[in-house]
Amino acid sequence: MVGCLIKRARGICSSRSSQICSSPRQTTALAAEIATIKATPRQEGVDEIRIPGERAYRERERLTREGIEIDRRIQDALIRLAERTHA
Repeated sequence: MVGCLIKRARGICSSRSSQICSSPRQTTALAAEIATIKATPRQEGVDEIRIPGERAYRERERLTREGIEIDRRIQDALIRLAERTHA
């Protein structure tokens, strides 16, 4: 679990200003804070306690893995633009 939290902390640190976590020690400290927050008892009906930016970070990871759907007209326009740029 701590490894997962450290990975999550690294993601938070890398997705925001480098001033948040400038050292591995700070990343580890942030992971400990996240663990404390996540260990907080939840109210009934609450599946998970998320920290600010966590949903967006997960969504970014998912979209990086799976890609995004774009309208066919947008795709065609991007292809034409790429062809003009590389011609």
